[in-house]
Formats: sequence, structure tokens, C-alpha cells
Amino acid sequence: MKDLKNVLVYSGLLILVGFPIWAGIYFGIYFPLENRSYEDAICKVTSIDTYITYQLYYQYKLSVLIDGVYYPGYGCESNAADSIVSDYTNGNVYPYSYSSCIQDKGDSKCLPGQLFLPRWSCSKTHGVPRFAIGNSVKCKWWLHNKDGKTDPSEIKNFGYPKSNHTFIEVLFKDKIYIPKDDYRALWVIPFGFLTVLPILVIMTAFLWEFFKFTPVKRAELKDWIAKVIMRKKIKIPNKFYVMKGPTGKALYRMSPFLLAAMRSKKLESFPKPLVRSVANYIA
Repeated sequence: MKDLKNVLVYSGLLILVGFPIWAGIYFGIYFPLENRSYEDAICKVTSIDTYITYQLYYQYKLSVLIDGVYYPGYGCESNAADSIVSDYTNGNVYPYSYSSCIQDKGDSKCLPGQLFLPRWSCSKTHGVPRFAIGNSVKCKWWLHNKDGKTDPSEIKNFGYPKSNHTFIEVLFKDKIYIPKDDYRALWVIPFGFLTVLPILVIMTAFLWEFFKFTPVKRAELKDWIAKVIMRKKIKIPNKFYVMKGPTGKALYRMSPFLLAAMRSKKLESFPKPLVRSVANYIA
């Protein structure tokens, strides 16, 4: 019992540490991005703004064709589009977060309250915009709406990227970038080693205490196994504990198990009559 208590204490501490870490990171970072449902569309580039702050950031204003109607949308390219989770900029702007538009230098000015899209949603740029004004390109869109609406036709007013605006976010790639190594480490360490493994250890400890092999319990377990095997071999109804007139073929199939049972333990040690009855019948 003392060993079980120690298992519960130490495993419980690991779970209390590991599960909040996993839940906080997964639901705080990855889930909101993975839960977005992007849909295919055709986008036409209407303007390109350049921002040079902690990143080289191109913001595309687009006309997004959805169900025969053009809606304004916004996409981006960044030279920091493949940042890892721990990468942040001035003001702790992480690659999965929206950041405030603060213009240090460049050709464009920030609009009031304007946000940069998360760097993970941007396509990678190496110095020059990939598209030009007037280009039509394949894209994916997602409606950024605090009320949870997903149909652009239900929205009366669209704005530029801002915390209290409804706007369409556009991807020029198949999905949002997620660092594979960081993502795998999240599932292996805090979820696997610090949450699932301690739970399995606790379950194993409880089962061991429950099925601890005293001589009586060992005999009961053997008898239970015997009943399961014999009923399967010769189709004994569950309500019968003693076989009556089994066929020679069935007994032949059962004989290796019965021989092992008789050699490993005296028949008197079995509290229920099934194995004893069969053994006596064969004898």
C-alpha cells in the first residue's frame, strides 16, 4: 500500500506539471490556428504595402472572389515566416500572434490600430514581392470575425486588419506554417512523458494491487481461465460449471491445458469444481 501511495504522489505531481504545460501551449498557440477552416478562391492583387520593422513585411490588399462576389482581403509575405515558437520581436511579438503596425522606415504608413498578420500565415519572401498589382492568383481565405461568422455575405462592413474589425485573411500557401520539431516535442514531452505515462503507471499500480497474486487469487485466476477456455472449446453454457459428456475431440483439444493445470497445482487447490470435474472425468 505504501508503494501505491508513492506512485500516486509522484505520478500525480508529474501530471500536475505536464498537463497544464501541454494544454496551455496547445490551446493557446496551435489549436486556434489549426482550427481555422480555409477555403479555396481566386485573389486579385489590388495594392502592395511594404513595412520594414523587426521584419520585412509585404501586405497585399486583394479582391477575393467568393461565390461570384468580390470581397476585400489581406495576405502577407515576410522574411520571418518560418520562425520557431520561441522567436519573438520587440514587444514579445511571437510568430503566431498579431502585432501592431509600428513604422520605422519604408514606403507605407500604418493605419490607426492596424495589425500585422501572424508571421506563420505569411508566405516566405527573400526580398521582393512575389506578386505584382493586377495579378490573379490561387489563394485560400478565412473570415476573421469575433462573432464566429463564416459567411462573408452576412457581413455588412469589412475593414483592414484590426482587432475590432471583420476582415478576410488570405493564404498564398496550403496551410499555416507550424514548426514540426516544436510541435512533436509538445506531444512527446509534456503530453506523453509527463501526462500519459504517469496515468499508465497509476493504472498499472492499481491493477497490480487489485490482482496481487496470493495463492488463493492465483487458484481463482486459473479456474477462471479454465472456464473461459473450456466454454470456448466445447461451447458450455455459462450457467453450467460442470461438463457432462464432452466429445473425445473436444477433450483432445483441452488436454494440454488440463495437463498443465494438474501438474502446476493439486486439484484440491481449485475452489470451484470445473477443472476437478473434467480431470476426474478424463481419469
